[in-house]
This record gives sequence, structure tokens and C-alpha cells, in this order.
Amino acid sequence: FSGKMGEGTYAGQGTLKMNGLTPASYDFSLTADKLDIESDFFKGPLSGQLRVNNDKFFGLELPKISGQIDLADCTISVPAIPNSDGELPDIILDADVNVGDRVHAYSSYLYDMYLTGNVHFGGTTRHPKTSGSVSVKRGGTINYLKTEFNVREGTAYFNQVDSFLPSITFLADTRLTQAKVFLSITGPLDNMTFTLKSTPEMSQSEIIRLLTLRDAYKAGQANLDAGDLLIVGLQMSFLSEVEDVMRNMLWLDRFTIARGSGSAFDTHDEESNKAIDVYHVEMGKYISDKVMFKYTQQIGGDDTHRFGLQYDMNDRFGLSLEKEAQKFIVGLEARIHF
Repeated sequence: FSGKMGEGTYAGQGTLKMNGLTPASYDFSLTADKLDIESDFFKGPLSGQLRVNNDKFFGLELPKISGQIDLADCTISVPAIPNSDGELPDIILDADVNVGDRVHAYSSYLYDMYLTGNVHFGGTTRHPKTSGSVSVKRGGTINYLKTEFNVREGTAYFNQVDSFLPSITFLADTRLTQAKVFLSITGPLDNMTFTLKSTPEMSQSEIIRLLTLRDAYKAGQANLDAGDLLIVGLQMSFLSEVEDVMRNMLWLDRFTIARGSGSAFDTHDEESNKAIDVYHVEMGKYISDKVMFKYTQQIGGDDTHRFGLQYDMNDRFGLSLEKEAQKFIVGLEARIHF
């Protein structure tokens, strides 16, 4: 059989031999070429080859799924981890997932980043044996307490025993008026540990109050009550919904609303801004495979805005040129592992 899905195509074939009413042997294959998929968790073309046949595993005859799935030019959002006591059917695995160019991982509540890497799934569905990793390219962000953190290093290692879930290592930071805050996320995906540190040094509870209260904290009102928590929760949910709608409506690759001025220069007056809750909107659109046009606009402050271009030389190096007021910002970003 064969067919089309949007601009993509698929084709399949196979054989099945029966022994009475029992399948004696089977061998099916499916090839997909840029299937046009749109769902809550995946949008974009999907390509790959999959094969299902019967095979032996330590003397047991089981179904086997093998092949590869190629991801490129797509947007993915990792769904919630299912909570179920049921057991998967026992199936042999020998499949690869290749994360190629322009794979955009996006969730308005949590993250906005581009990924690269390769993962192999072996073993069986009940006792999986995984290997490989998926890393964040330069320029990724994590949203925590409606504060945007820049990801300096982020990798999901598929190395856990008897589990499909990876171990996460994320290091990110953000600069506020009062301090520079560092966020680390480590551990298995279903049991991650969040750690906050800062310069100058503060306790984790103080950093959380700083991230949530901002100006009230600066003015010495550092107690976090139920009303504050409700306001923060409403901001996170409401603004995240707005981000999703605007990003899709304007066909942008990046649309983020975050707290803070968004300025590249520390020019605002702390005393005059005590009563102002300042936000900024950051927008970005790739005008070619490697060039993104960026625009940042302050809301609730002194109307600061910045615009410019970001050029991704490769996954490790990038250049940027932006203009804010009458000043130009020239940036060189490099990621070096040692």
C-alpha cells in the first residue's frame, strides 16, 4: 500500500504466514518520507523506515521493531510522563532516532531550544537498553518562575538501566539587577533535582523570593504569601497561553514574554522602578537556515527596544549584531567542552 499525508508520502509492504489461526511468521515494512504531521506534541515532517517481524530473543520468539526515525525541520513538545501500573507487551527493539537540523523543542511553560543528537533503543520494551544522547544547541532557554534562563549546557543522556527515560544535565543562568542566578537541573527525567545558586551568594529560598517578587523583594518586602503565589501562577499560565497564540499567529520561531527589562545594558534606575513590574517581549524569526532576525521590546518601563541579527556558524560558534538606542552590541558565542 502507499499514500500521501500532506506533502509527504508513505509506502508499506509485508507478508504473513498462518498456521491454522496462529501467525507462523510475518515481516512488514513501512517507509515514510516527510509525512506532514500536526499534533499537540509534534508538528512538521517525519521520515524514517520501520520493520516489524518475528525474531528470537534468548530462545523466546517475540515481535521485533527495527529501523530508524529521522527528525528535521520540526517542533516537538515532550508530553507528560504517563503514570500507569500496566506492563508493556514484550517486543524486541533495535531502532534509532536521529535528531537533525532545526529540531525545535518548545513549550511555552518550560523551554525553547534547538536539539541535536542520536539515540538507540535496544533490548525489549520491558527491559530496554538505550544509548546515545540529545544536546541543546546554543541559544536555548528554560523558563523557571516566569524568568528566562539561558542554557549554557544541556544534555539528555539515555543511559538508565531498564528505562526509556534519560538522565538530564542542564546548566543555565540569568542576570537580574540584584544578582546573577544559576540554575542546574540534574537526575532522571521523572525525578529531577532543581538547584539555585547566585552571585552574590543567597539561599535558595531567598533566590525564589527574588525571582517571584522582584521589586517587592528589592524594596524589602520579602515575605511570600498565598496571594503572591496565586499571582505568580496566573502570570505563568496566562502569559504562556499568550505566547503560544502569538507565536503561531505571527509565524515566529521565537516569541517569549519574560520579566525584566530585556536590556543589554544596566541603564534603568532602581529607585524609580520600584513600583513598576517590568516585562519584555522577545521575538525571533529565521530568515535563512542560519540567520535569525531578533527584536526585543520592553513593556511597562522606559520603552527600551533592541533589534539585530544572529548568525549560527555551526552548533559551537555564533555571531550576533544588535542595536539598542544609539549603541551597537557585537557578540561572539562559543561552546567548548573540556
